[in-house]
Amino acid sequence: MWRKALAALVVLVACIALYRFVWTPFHCNYVRGRVTRLTADAWKDAGSFRSREMAMSNAVAISDCLARCKTDYALQMLAGSNFELIGRNEAAVAMYEEALRNNPRPEIYLALGIMQTKMGQRDAALKNFIRAGEFSGTSILLDIPDGALRWEAYRVVGARLDVAAAAMHQPRRNNIANARFESGADRWQPINGATATIESSQRRPSGRTLHVVANRADGGVQQIWPSANATPRVMTSAWVFVRRGRVYLGSGNGHVPLANATSTTTGKWERLEGVNETCPASMTILAAATADGADFLIDEVSATKTFAAPPCE
Repeated sequence: MWRKALAALVVLVACIALYRFVWTPFHCNYVRGRVTRLTADAWKDAGSFRSREMAMSNAVAISDCLARCKTDYALQMLAGSNFELIGRNEAAVAMYEEALRNNPRPEIYLALGIMQTKMGQRDAALKNFIRAGEFSGTSILLDIPDGALRWEAYRVVGARLDVAAAAMHQPRRNNIANARFESGADRWQPINGATATIESSQRRPSGRTLHVVANRADGGVQQIWPSANATPRVMTSAWVFVRRGRVYLGSGNGHVPLANATSTTTGKWERLEGVNETCPASMTILAAATADGADFLIDEVSATKTFAAPPCE
């Protein structure tokens, strides 16, 4: 008698195991595939009544599988995506956060950041965008819909990539010729009535600096690069010693905005650094940012390719 009972127990355990470890995953895989297609269709018509109805139906369809497959991050991503379509923002965030706990993938960080942006949680969103970029590189950051957050995420992630490249001794060409003025003022063109003369450097022993005097805004010097040097995004930097006024530095294609960084001090050396906004960069300018001009020294100018900004559109 006990043998029959034991056999029945074994069959029962086998059935439970079969249901739990075979049928349930198989069924949820089927549901996931079907709902993935339906979710994509719902997003094509996002904002419409039809899309909302589809999203609500999708959320119901995967609710049972979510309860049974608690570590299935793909199901949790699908749930978050459909909650987002029907305006259940907090539920969407909760699903994305749960998915991250099960599998910290860059696309989940991105989705969570986009949801937090919609909810006005910009600081939290930026942190998640940065994490996405650190996992998979800057290309994923192109999908950030908010332009300001996209630029900031590129700035942080790209700057770290620049540092990593430098640490691996991957030098990048300086697009600036005569960057330390060894050849006097050669290749530097005064603009808007400014004057430019060479002086001995008080910053670098035996070095030279370029002394610029401008009597109006945008007076300064520029260097137009050879056409072969045009680069989509560059990090431009220079040391300036401002005696009067304020000075801006920038690279670009000649259209505004030209200023990528502006001085904040006088009477001491200050390093200006910024990424071009107009693309591709084909020139560099240092000029007065104040209406009555500026008096300033320039030293060690560079413009090198950078990851710290989105690609040119």
